[in-house]
Amino acid sequence: ETFRKKLNEHIHSHMACKMAIKAGDELNHTMMQNVVDELMEVNNRFICVHGRPTMWTISQHELEKKFRRS
Repeated sequence: ETFRKKLNEHIHSHMACKMAIKAGDELNHTMMQNVVDELMEVNNRFICVHGRPTMWTISQHELEKKFRRS
């Protein structure tokens, strides 16, 4: 039973990574909104199944600095 659960988790996480949005993929506004909406419904929305962050906090100052507005 434990093996079956682990295998199921592995298969689903592998499928999710293969189907994930990648850098350079073009998204329209509706697609972007759907991604955010779906992410907000997930229990652990701050990391993916592999432990990579899905979002992070950035200060107003940091944001302005990136766009050279400070």
